[in-house]
Amino acid sequence: MSIERASVPDSKPRHGAFGISIRSALGPEEYPRLVAVWRSAVDATHDFLAAEHREEIESHLASDYFPQVALFVAVRGGVPVGFAGVAEGNLEMLFVDAAARGTGVGSALLSFVIAGHGVRTVDVNEQNAQAVGFYRSRGFRVTCRSELDDQGRPYPLVHMAVPGAAATVDAGAPRTRV
Repeated sequence: MSIERASVPDSKPRHGAFGISIRSALGPEEYPRLVAVWRSAVDATHDFLAAEHREEIESHLASDYFPQVALFVAVRGGVPVGFAGVAEGNLEMLFVDAAARGTGVGSALLSFVIAGHGVRTVDVNEQNAQAVGFYRSRGFRVTCRSELDDQGRPYPLVHMAVPGAAATVDAGAPRTRV
């Protein structure tokens, strides 16, 4: 699926609770730090992910995935501690550094992209029960399930949406309604 980078009309930092500010990503010069955040988050939450798949995904973050989304960074004390990527009303990625988990970073990012960037849907690895619970607790409901991830790897996805949102379905991916 080709996703065009969304334009960000207002990229001023937003300051919120717990000393977190959220801003647009600075660009490729910031990608190495965001990859480090991703790695820390995945190490803490994705124990189901095979090493070769983790390495494959990581190798594509900066070159392929980050440029495809409107990318927002949560900063605390001048240091990026999380990020979210949005395309066409779908939350494509949300990762929080392991050291910042449970401190409001994920909630701040999710609130920011819902309120300011129209996020209504998200796909979540079914095996990441913490993430599924996080989105459920914030009003998302499972609408359907795919046996494989978007790249055909053996990691089932649950497709979630806020009530009233029209979930987008990739015609090429088999999904089971729940």
